[in-house]
Amino acid sequence: MQVISMNSLLSLVRDFCSSIIDHYGKDVKGILIAGDALEKMDEDLEIYIIVVISKLRRVSFLARQEIIEYFINKLKNNPLYKEYILSYGHRPLIYSILVDPDELDYNMPIVLYAMTRGKILLDTDNKIKNLLPEKISIIGKSVMKVEDIDKGKVVDL
Repeated sequence: MQVISMNSLLSLVRDFCSSIIDHYGKDVKGILIAGDALEKMDEDLEIYIIVVISKLRRVSFLARQEIIEYFINKLKNNPLYKEYILSYGHRPLIYSILVDPDELDYNMPIVLYAMTRGKILLDTDNKIKNLLPEKISIIGKSVMKVEDIDKGKVVDL
C-alpha cells in the first residue's frame, strides 16, 4: 500500500488537467488551482481547479459539470485514486469548474478566490495574469469564506 501525500493529490490534479488538455488541446486557455489543500498542505482537504476553455460560452453549467465528471471518472483507474479512497474512505476532494475566457470577467466568487489565493498553472494568453490587479482591487487582498464567519458576528462586506 502506498502512502498518500500532498504529492499524490497533486499528481492526481496533474493527471486530471492533462486529460482535459489532451481532449481540448489549444482551446484550453488557462488552469488555476486553489483551496485549503494547497493553503494548509493537507491532501485530505478540498482543492479547486478552474479550467478556462474557449468556445464554452454556450455550454450550460449542467453540461459543464457532466464534462468534469467524465474527466474525474477517468481518474478512477489511477492507482493513486484507489489508494486515496482506501486511505481516507472517500474520493479525493477535487472540485472543478469550466469557464469560458470571457466569463473570467463575471466575478464569480470561486473564480475570484482561485485568481487571488491560488496558483496559475496555465495562462496561454496572459488573460488571467492581466486580470489579477483588477480582481485584487475588487475584493481587497483577502477572500472571506462563509464558514470562517462566527455566527452572530457582524461583518462588513
